[in-house]
Amino acid sequence: MHQGQALLVGLAQNPRLQQGDAACNAALRAVHAAETAYLNFGFVDTRGRMACNALPLPQVVDMSQTAHVIQALQGQPGVSALRTSVLTGYPIVSLAHPVYAPDGRLVGAVLANLTIKQLEAVIGQLGLQPGTTVTVTNAQAEVLASYAQEPLAVGRPVPDPAMATALTAPGRARNAYTDRDGKTWLVARRALPDLPGGVQVAMHHPMDMVMAPVQKQRQQQWLALLAGAGMGLA
Repeated sequence: MHQGQALLVGLAQNPRLQQGDAACNAALRAVHAAETAYLNFGFVDTRGRMACNALPLPQVVDMSQTAHVIQALQGQPGVSALRTSVLTGYPIVSLAHPVYAPDGRLVGAVLANLTIKQLEAVIGQLGLQPGTTVTVTNAQAEVLASYAQEPLAVGRPVPDPAMATALTAPGRARNAYTDRDGKTWLVARRALPDLPGGVQVAMHHPMDMVMAPVQKQRQQQWLALLAGAGMGLA
């Protein structure tokens, strides 16, 4: 998030943003090609209408009523709440930063859209144990990203009530729940404070998988005790 705002500070100084649609589109496409972690870049005029962007939009977009754009057009950087992208249908966070002409006039705002879908690719590279699942949810237990053998539907509420309760329990970083199929899970979660809306990432471990190393250790201890007792009887 901080890197995104820093990127927009530099982009807002690009004079091509104010040189008409063709030059503006080309400038934003060049930035997008170099910054592939971002879903899109755009520039809105002082009316809040999208004047140009890195990726073509299916329709004219009026952002004059969105809080983060209003804030940027008032001279302050803005950050949106999580919303659904019209391009991909995935949740995104939009950053906005004011743009000024050389004479100091406010001429619009430059935008960058961050998508958390890329988290799924990162999660997939972690080498998690079989059976472990990872979810990214907001404060309302809506799914923003999911890594599992049967992923949860993105943009929808967590379907299992027990899981939703475990993910929203206040002040508990670790919790356990039993799902609708009778399977017990241990969940560990951590907040992502740079994202608005109470976003958190949670790792779900099957309880039997968690207990297996403990049980194995206890079995070895029991076997050692039995072996020692047997030697005493010999």
